[in-house]
Amino acid sequence: MHTISSLANVARSLFVALCIGFLLPIVVIVMALTGLIILGYIPGLVGLSQIGLQALANFLMTFGNGSCVEGTLVIGGAFALVTLLFDGYVTYRHRSL
Repeated sequence: MHTISSLANVARSLFVALCIGFLLPIVVIVMALTGLIILGYIPGLVGLSQIGLQALANFLMTFGNGSCVEGTLVIGGAFALVTLLFDGYVTYRHRSL
């Protein structure tokens, strides 16, 4: 009974790490896009906003085969995988001590 409870706790920890690892880079990208769009409403900073949006779009299209949305999802998936592996390693090391 103790091992089933322990396994459920590990699975829950891995699931939470996976969700956070996926959502965090997506939230950061959306916040950057929102900030650059809001920056475009300030009269003297329209050019800076356009340059920043274009640079961010090019960055995302690099990872998404020409699609910004796909690039965002790929980055989120990569972060989720790394977070999952790190949490699994930390859980393993903590249990073996």
